Amino acid sequence: MRHFAIIALCAFAFAAPHAAAQNGSNSGQAETLSHFLARCDAGDPDCQTGLMSGFDAAIDLGYICPPGNLTDEQAAATELTWLRNAAGANQTMANGEEEEAEFTALSTLWPCNN
Repeated sequence: MRHFAIIALCAFAFAAPHAAAQNGSNSGQAETLSHFLARCDAGDPDCQTGLMSGFDAAIDLGYICPPGNLTDEQAAATELTWLRNAAGANQTMANGEEEEAEFTALSTLWPCNN
């Protein structure tokens, strides 16, 4: 159930930026991690905004437990690096849904010890 909730959270956090970026094309289809990373590499401001929104929402819901001194910008940069490394090492993840990769990144980088 927790896994489903964070997937839904990430989908919500990224819905508006992804819809705007896709300009109606591929409507209804999830964005792949590779496509998301390509947009980030091209300087799409929705990339960092989306990462920070998902990060903040995951904290608010208690799904992740990052150190208190970690800024949103640092978290987005750390997560983006993790996603790039994961996509480079795992073609299945690179071609998979970005939201699923987002959940994996967040829960791997900042798990709660409960």
